[in-house]
Amino acid sequence: MATAALAPEVLRIEVMALDAGEVAVVAQLDREPSSEWVDHLRDIVDSTPGMEEVAVRLDGYWLFFVGFGSASGSATHHRVARLVASTKETTPTRAPKKPKASKAARAAACADEQTRSSAPLMPALQI
Repeated sequence: MATAALAPEVLRIEVMALDAGEVAVVAQLDREPSSEWVDHLRDIVDSTPGMEEVAVRLDGYWLFFVGFGSASGSATHHRVARLVASTKETTPTRAPKKPKASKAARAAACADEQTRSSAPLMPALQI
C-alpha cells in the first residue's frame, strides 16, 4: 500500500490536561509526514464518532491533537495511537481526476480564448 510507505512511526505520545478542563495530546513522529498523510489523518479524525471537535495540527515532527473533552489520559493515549496506526491500514480517499481533454478540444478552447482576448475592449462608463 502506498500509504503505509508514507506513514511515519510514532516515537512517543504525551497527554496533557488543559486549564479549560480539556485534554491535549502531542505525538512525536520519527520523520516529517507528507501533506497527503496529514490530510488523510485529519479525514480519519473527522469521520471518527466523538472526534468531531478535535483539531489536528502539524509542526515538523510533532502532531498536536486539541479538543478532547475531559477523559482519562490512558484512554486518550490509546485512542490517538489507534488513529495514527489506522493511517497505515486505510488508503486515502481522493477526488477522482478530471479526464484530460482531447487535442481537438484543447485547440478549440485555445482558439476561443484568443478570439476573446483580441476583441476590442468596451470603453469605461463615465458618470
